Amino acid sequence: MMKAENEEARAGGADANHANRVVLPDHYAAVYARIYDHLARFYDPFVRSALFIMNGGFGGERRWREDIVDLIDPGPGEHLVDLCSGTGTLTILMAEKLKGYGEITGIEISEAQLRVANRKHLPPGLTFVHGDARHATYPGGHFDKAVICAALHEMPRETRKMVLAEAFRLVRPGGRLVAVEHNIPGEWHKALFINAFEYLTPEYPTYKDLLESGLQNEVEAVGFSTLEVRMTASEYFQMVLAEKPDSCDTSP
Repeated sequence: MMKAENEEARAGGADANHANRVVLPDHYAAVYARIYDHLARFYDPFVRSALFIMNGGFGGERRWREDIVDLIDPGPGEHLVDLCSGTGTLTILMAEKLKGYGEITGIEISEAQLRVANRKHLPPGLTFVHGDARHATYPGGHFDKAVICAALHEMPRETRKMVLAEAFRLVRPGGRLVAVEHNIPGEWHKALFINAFEYLTPEYPTYKDLLESGLQNEVEAVGFSTLEVRMTASEYFQMVLAEKPDSCDTSP
């Protein structure tokens, strides 16, 4: 077992001993980055194709991302962080909404993904940083809002807990989080499609574990209070909008 996995298991506390927990290598650091070193250049076309199928044809990806931006609602002067920012498409869309009157930081562990992101047209106020979303090098309360989009399902439960806890630390009291993840649609043929699709990927065990644990439950477990839950992309994705209580102290 990797050293990093042992550290995550200790960090998970009682949850780490849960009978149903997924015991996998440290996907986020040891596997995730290596996979995307090979797949980064195919990632954007893949997402466009998937959202073409899931979200009504041409423009499906754009509509999905606009739903997320609408929920996080970047405002003038705000400082946002996009944890696990990938190739940066969503980060750039949020920066465009700020129109230079704010700042947004994308944190991504895959250098290959970052290279793709940095080749795109970057609006003013946007910075991409190579870093680990479990241990961001920013003081507590540094950001007004945080986004984690379609990344948690790739992580074992202990890793998800660490990333969500870091999001909680990073946003100021009263700050907000939008977490976006897979959902099982109510229509049987859609549910069959998404399950069959994920079954063919190496992330299937963690995808299933997150569905069983519940995205909203995991967001609330680290201290956030849920404000709203929305479905998007024909119910293939869920979005949880949550807030850090005003009473929370900002730790370093």
